[in-house]
Amino acid sequence: MTDEAGPEQTVPGAADAPEAGGVAESATEPGVPTSDSGGQRCMHPDRDTYRALIGQLRSEGYWVCTDLCGVDYLGFEAPRNLPDGIRPERFEVVANLLDPTRRRRIRIRVQVPEDDPVVDSLVGIHP
Repeated sequence: MTDEAGPEQTVPGAADAPEAGGVAESATEPGVPTSDSGGQRCMHPDRDTYRALIGQLRSEGYWVCTDLCGVDYLGFEAPRNLPDGIRPERFEVVANLLDPTRRRRIRIRVQVPEDDPVVDSLVGIHP
C-alpha cells in the first residue's frame, strides 16, 4: 500500500445521486459497477479510482470507515458475487463505510492482482 495523498479526483457516479432504501444510489452511474450483498450495496471500483471514490463518499456523509480488510481467495472455488465486467483476482480489499447521520452503509470491494498486490492507502481520508 502507498501512503501518498495524491491529487483529489472525482469518480463518475459518486456525487449528486439520489438515495433509496438507506443505501447509496451513486453506484448506479456508469463507471462504478455494483452488486448487492444481503441488501447492502457494494461498489466495485478499480484500483485507479478506489481512493478517489472513498474520498467522494466521505464528502457525501460516509465519514466512518468501520472496517478495512484484505481477503486472500487462494483455493476459493465458490462464486464471489461480482458484477459483470469485474474479473476476480486472488486478493480483494474491502472497506465498509458508514454514514451515521443518514444511517446508511456501503461496502467497497477492490480486486487486487497477485502479481501486483498494491492499493493506495486511505490514511489521508480515514485516519
